[in-house]
Amino acid sequence: MWLAERRSGLGATDAAAIVGASKWATPYDVYLEKKGHAPPKEDTSAMWFGRELEDIIARRYAEVTGRRLWNPARSFAHPDFACVRASPDRIVIGEERGLEVKTASQFAADEWGPEGTDVIPDAYLVQVAVNMAVMRYSVWDVALLMGAAEFRIYTVRREDDFEAWVLDKCVTWWRRYVEGDEVPDITGAASTADLLARRFPRDAGVFIDADPKAAEWRDAYLAARGMRTAFEAQEEEAKNNLKAYMGEASGVTFGDGSRVTWKASKEVESVDWRAAASELRVRAEAAGIDCGDVIEAATARRPGARRFLFSPAKKQAE
Repeated sequence: MWLAERRSGLGATDAAAIVGASKWATPYDVYLEKKGHAPPKEDTSAMWFGRELEDIIARRYAEVTGRRLWNPARSFAHPDFACVRASPDRIVIGEERGLEVKTASQFAADEWGPEGTDVIPDAYLVQVAVNMAVMRYSVWDVALLMGAAEFRIYTVRREDDFEAWVLDKCVTWWRRYVEGDEVPDITGAASTADLLARRFPRDAGVFIDADPKAAEWRDAYLAARGMRTAFEAQEEEAKNNLKAYMGEASGVTFGDGSRVTWKASKEVESVDWRAAASELRVRAEAAGIDCGDVIEAATARRPGARRFLFSPAKKQAE
């Protein structure tokens, strides 16, 4: 039932991808999911902690604000646009107010403004706008656990113009791509590369003939690869010249306050466990100890990943 609801419309996280605000998905990724072509998402450590911490963060919000919360545990459809849906984390009882629960790493602190403001990452701002549009609420709070112990509350108020823009984007996209069966453009996003690898984990061992569009993408790939090689060579040339200029100096400071450093990293110690295991096996066998079962138990077999390679056409013999 949950999967059917997910495919019946665009949720708040989908909306962030549709308007280009998401770091985790693209419109093409959303399209594959809604059409039932996307493989199941792999559960990550971050996703697990997010689920497990949701109740704790919501309880902390209730303690700090004195508000009572309700977990609807369901999705709601927009009253005018059934293809736009929301699944609120929590609803504040007795108020037209919702709550979104988030966790964030300390490394993402610069994406968040001061507590109490509405300065939150764009993807979450879109999510909150969709939630308010569907629920017809004027205020939505975001309870954030930053790092391991820093708790913050942000408050976002409904903005009609922004909401109308997001809804228009979502409804237009749904009608064009999901109902109209048009395929969105594929981008170079890492999320799309991961999705394609999971959707097509094996090759069939056959070759297909290229159409004109495939030939265009082949040419674009080669052109981009050539530019990357040229830029990488320029980068290395600049680095080497700066290293020669610094010599034994730790770095060089420029008039605008920027600087380039060339410092030795701290000495690290590493163990070649493969070599150590090999040596231990030799000694064990010399002592008459059979290690075959230990080695078999420690051996993990993983299917090979598909490699993307370009091979130029072979020159015909004259």
